Amino acid sequence: MKMSTEEAIRRSVGLVETWNGKCDGRIKAWFSLRQMILCSQKLYFKFKELARKYSVGITTHVSEAHVEEYSLEKFRKRLYEIGFLGRNVVLAYGAFLTSKEVRLVAEVGASIAYCPSIGHMLMPPPKIPEMLTTGVNVALGSESI
Repeated sequence: MKMSTEEAIRRSVGLVETWNGKCDGRIKAWFSLRQMILCSQKLYFKFKELARKYSVGITTHVSEAHVEEYSLEKFRKRLYEIGFLGRNVVLAYGAFLTSKEVRLVAEVGASIAYCPSIGHMLMPPPKIPEMLTTGVNVALGSESI
């Protein structure tokens, strides 16, 4: 997980160009940002641009811990305020999203992937009933340690 922004862009573009749409369209390759604490702001915005160019989505971990404060420190804004979120973005976890943030995720049409296998071990459950009532698309994901 340690590489330069330029290397991450190069390798990710290569992955999307090589695999997206293969096997008669059954394989989908998206851009993936591990989490804000590990990625540069340049990488977030470049992946947003590239996702539009290649008509693919983006995944990133968000609010799996109280890292939104880090967003404020790093970007001077929260992730949803920098124009990153959209219908093609899937946010893993979302355990510490505030009610305001849940509404904002719903408004922009982003989705939450709840990963209960690891989520229940390391964090409180996200506000799934509130997310569903607010109109957030919630999916189940899996992740291993």
